[in-house]
Amino acid sequence: MDDSYIVTLPDFEYAKITLSGNGPSPRYSHTATPFSFGKKLVVFGGTDGVRRFNDVYILDTSNWSWSNINCSGELPAPRFSHSATIVRSGESEFLLVIGGCSPGSQNDAYLLDLQSFVWQRIRLSLENPSSMMLVKFSLVASGNLLYFVGGGATCFSFGTHINDSLMAEFALTLADIRGGDISMYKQGQTIASASSGPTQKVA
Repeated sequence: MDDSYIVTLPDFEYAKITLSGNGPSPRYSHTATPFSFGKKLVVFGGTDGVRRFNDVYILDTSNWSWSNINCSGELPAPRFSHSATIVRSGESEFLLVIGGCSPGSQNDAYLLDLQSFVWQRIRLSLENPSSMMLVKFSLVASGNLLYFVGGGATCFSFGTHINDSLMAEFALTLADIRGGDISMYKQGQTIASASSGPTQKVA
């Protein structure tokens, strides 16, 4: 199915819309993240049940047209069931992608500059890696805070794992992006720092 609808608020009325341009192939478990104050939507990753994707598409909501974006830099491995959110530094916007299902990749993090479309991998270090499975979780940015809610997976080899919810501090500057590092600690509340300075634990 490639039909599309919008829902008007607060009336909750559906309206069918026609999209143009080069849109994404059929997929699920991707992310679709609004940016540019809701004027655009960036779609990343997903799977069709056979293949995994790491492509990027942008939907311009002013004319409902798709664009397939050619990105450069340190491209993430194809993945699905990851999470994404928008983080800002001054006037610049970045797509932050964390985790997901991908061969050889687990609990990693990437930033995509939404002006230059250059990817950068950010080192993601966990104090207790076995306690977190960053799959199918919700990721929300609010100011300088990130909220990691839920997630986990079921596997025949080890059963079901459900993550604890985390609150993270993410102090993003352009300097941090050039030498980015996200460190996550679990001690009382979990604090993640994406600062080039020393990381502090909060009891």
